[in-house]
Parts: sequence; structure tokens; C-alpha cells
Amino acid sequence: MTTQGLEPARSADETAALEAVTAGALGRDLGLTPAHLDVALRIADGLRRRGAHAEALRMCATIVLCEPRRFEFQAALAACALEADQPYVAIQAAAAMIAEAPRDPRGYLLSGRACLRAGEWAEAIEDLSNAADRANEAGRAAEESEARNLLAGLRQASQQSAPRVGQFAG
Repeated sequence: MTTQGLEPARSADETAALEAVTAGALGRDLGLTPAHLDVALRIADGLRRRGAHAEALRMCATIVLCEPRRFEFQAALAACALEADQPYVAIQAAAAMIAEAPRDPRGYLLSGRACLRAGEWAEAIEDLSNAADRANEAGRAAEESEARNLLAGLRQASQQSAPRVGQFAG
């Protein structure tokens, strides 16, 4: 299915603004350096560890707006979103991680966990399978184990709950 023609036409100004945001212009326009954003990320992590999940999520989202292509910023946003019970935000951040580093299992693992939280079973299975495969290829045993354990739990749940079996079908 193609979505061509379904999106509203963008003006040249809108296109330029979107490209600037994607390139990290916001952070540069505010005079923020990568070092500033790294400090902000440590502050957000401290908020998260203290249980201030909503504040940490807002801070991570702001950091990502300043530098959207930094993998670790997207990872922090996904993790904070999961802790703040915002699985669809986590899915979006994980998708950016996957786009930036498709061989890295962490984006798939975070996406799979977020899909589980959102009740998106088929997507969870796909992402967790990808996470396990990528982790195996990279020799990352802990991530592979987590993905395989989550998959096993999904399979067990599908066998125990007759009404939900259909949700696992592709």
C-alpha cells in the first residue's frame, strides 16, 4: 500500500524546517554543544533514577529535539518513555534507533518491550526476534537472553489464553 498523495503537501519553508530539526539545528541555534547535551542526559538519568519519570521523559524529549540522530539520546528517550508508561513514544524512539543503527539489537529490544506494553503482540514478536538475532550476531549474550525470555513468555501466554491466540497471528 502506498501513502503517496495522502500526506498534505509541504511548503518549502516546512520542508526546510523539518530538515533543520533532523540535522540538529535546534541545539546549535540554542548554542548547545554535544557536551551540554551529555550533561543534560546525566541529569535526566538522575531524575529517572529518583522516580521522576515524567520530568526525565520531558528532558529526554528535549535533548532528542536538539540532536535527533544521537543513538544514545533516542535510547534514553525510549527507556524513559517505557518507565513513564508511554509505550508509543518508546516505539518511535526505538524506530529512530533502528534507522540509525539497524544491526544494533538495542533498538529492536526496546521496541519489542514497548510493543509488549502497548499490547501490539505481533510487532513485539517481530522486534524481539530481530533483537535476539542481532544480539546473537554481535555476541551480546545478555540482550539475546532478555529477548528470548520475553519471546518465550509471549509464546507461553498465547498458549494459556485462548482469546489472545489470534493476536499472535501475522
